[in-house]
Amino acid sequence: MIDTSDVGPSHQEGKGQVLDFFSVHTGERVTFRAFLTDFQDQFQSEWNSEDVYGRMDPIQTFKGTKRTISVAWDCVAGSKEQAKENMGKCAALFKMLYPTYEGTTMKASPMMKLKFANLITDTKVSSSSDTTAEQAGLTGTIDGFAYSPDLEQGFFEEGASVFPQTITLECTFIVMHTHDLGHSTTGGSRFPDQFPYIRDRASADAAASNTATGGTTGDDTAGVGTAERREAEAARGLDT
Repeated sequence: MIDTSDVGPSHQEGKGQVLDFFSVHTGERVTFRAFLTDFQDQFQSEWNSEDVYGRMDPIQTFKGTKRTISVAWDCVAGSKEQAKENMGKCAALFKMLYPTYEGTTMKASPMMKLKFANLITDTKVSSSSDTTAEQAGLTGTIDGFAYSPDLEQGFFEEGASVFPQTITLECTFIVMHTHDLGHSTTGGSRFPDQFPYIRDRASADAAASNTATGGTTGDDTAGVGTAERREAEAARGLDT
């Protein structure tokens, strides 16, 4: 007999292989099993380019580096009830794109957190399989969701209503960095340990615990982002 205890959706969810969306302004959470069909993580440096008379090359002034994550996935149903549940998840997800109001005044923008395993995660936070997007997700904005029922897979029917068996979803997530990045003039690094992807879970958990307590790891990357590190760099005249 084939042992299927380590395969299937339950195993996938148990290992944290889900796309986890968290709305910062409402506190709502929506998760999808990670049946990914596309994943791109783009790091793009932006420069101001100015042409000067008599100079062959333009003057290039650095502006910043932007990280953009594009992800697409299938939302699959094995029954009509699951198809209804998936449509409900999609509805909750799309509502996260709208702001919060007090009367007619907008009070909060639709900021989100997103987490997927060790590829979309805040590397300075312990990121075991049971941590959620609220705890360890990247913070950012989403420019919209594309919702596409797979017509070839068909629909479940209930009276005049139809529910897609498979829905293809995609979005682009613009990351807002919440920690120090870059290099130090002293030869050290301002990056969180294992940025941008966690390769060693035990080391990541130890580094997260160490950062939370304001400790050091014995090298120049220790305590990046802590008050002690900022004060030390300010004393050396570095730009923090």
